[in-house]
Amino acid sequence: LELLEYQINEISQADIKVGEIEQLKQRKTFLHNAKNIISALNTALSAINGDDDNAGIKSVVESSLADFDSIQDVDGDLKAIYNQCDTVNEQLEILKDALSNKLYSIDYDESELDSIEERLNLLYNFANKYGETEQDMLNYLANAEKQRNSIVNSDEEIERLSAEYDSALDKTVTAADILSAHRKGLAYKLEQDVQEELLFLDMPKIKFSVNFEKGNLSLNGYDKIEFLISTNPGEPLKPLAKIASGGELSRIMLAIKNIVARYDVIDTLIFDEIDAGISGRTAQKVSEKLKLLSKSHQILCITHLAQIAAMADTHFLIEKMVDENHSETVIRPLDKLQSEQELARILGGVEITESVLENAREMKALANQKSSDSFQN
Repeated sequence: LELLEYQINEISQADIKVGEIEQLKQRKTFLHNAKNIISALNTALSAINGDDDNAGIKSVVESSLADFDSIQDVDGDLKAIYNQCDTVNEQLEILKDALSNKLYSIDYDESELDSIEERLNLLYNFANKYGETEQDMLNYLANAEKQRNSIVNSDEEIERLSAEYDSALDKTVTAADILSAHRKGLAYKLEQDVQEELLFLDMPKIKFSVNFEKGNLSLNGYDKIEFLISTNPGEPLKPLAKIASGGELSRIMLAIKNIVARYDVIDTLIFDEIDAGISGRTAQKVSEKLKLLSKSHQILCITHLAQIAAMADTHFLIEKMVDENHSETVIRPLDKLQSEQELARILGGVEITESVLENAREMKALANQKSSDSFQN
C-alpha cells in the first residue's frame, strides 16, 4: 500500500499530459535555434525597410513606382512593368508584416531551456518506471489507484464478493436439486426396465437398484451414483462392481446397454465370458439380446456357446500355438464352411460327424431367421 501511495503521488504531482514529450522536444529544438531565427528575421526586415545608411528594398520599389506612374500609359510594355512593380510592392508589404509578426511573437528566455531539460529528464525517468508513453504512465496511475482502492476497501469487496458467491451457490444448488430429482425419476424407471431385461435373461433372482448419495457439488451436480445388486433372495444389496462375477456383470451390462442403446455414445462393445454359467434357453435369450443390440453398436463377443456364436455375422477363431520355446496366440477369420465346422466342434466335441454338422447348419439357419425377424421388428 505504501508503494502504491508513493507511485500515485509521484505520477499525479507530475501532471502528465498526452503528447507533452513531443511538444517539449519541438520547443527545445526551437530555443536552441532562437538566436539564429531572430537574427535572420531582423536581417530580412532590414533589407525590406532599410536603415540610416541604406535604403530598403521597399523604398526603392516605391520610388520606381513613382517614376513609372506618369509614363505608364505611353505604351503597353510600360504599363505591364508598372503593374509588376506594384505587385512586388504589395508582396513586400505582406512579407514585412509576416516577418514582423513572427519576430514580435518570439518569447525567448534562456532559462526556459533549463526548465524543459529538467521536465524531459523527469518524463524519461517515468518512462523507465511506468511506461514508454504518457498514456502508458496514465494507465499505470489508473491501475495503481484501482489496486490501492481494492486494498483499502478490501472488507467491502469481500462482503460484495461473498454475497455474489452465495447468490451463485444458491442458483447452482437449485439447479443441482432439479437435476437430482430428474435423475431419481429416471433411475426408478431404469430399475424397472433392468429387472425386466434380467428376467428375460433368466436372472430373476438378481435385484438391481440405483443408489444415490450426496457428494461434492461439481459441473455434473452433487449426485454420487452407484449400481447395487443382490444375487440371491434375502441378501442385501451390494455394489455391482464388487460382487458380480464376470458372466453376471456382462449380462447385467447387456441388459443396461439394451435399455440405453439409443442414447449410448460408445460405438463398440466387448463382451467377454458373457456365457459363463449359462446354457440352453438362457444362452439363446442372451444371443437374441446381443443381436438386438448389434442394430446400434458393433459387438465383439468372446464365447464358447454355439447358440451365441451362431447369431454372429462374422466369426474369428482364436487359438494358442505352443512349441518347446514359446507360445503364440493367433486369430484368423473364418469363412462360411469353417464357421459351420467350428459350430459343430463346439456342439459335438472332438469328433465332428455329418449329423453334428447338419445340426450346426440348422442352428445357423435358425439364427439367421431370428436375426431377420429381429431387424424387421
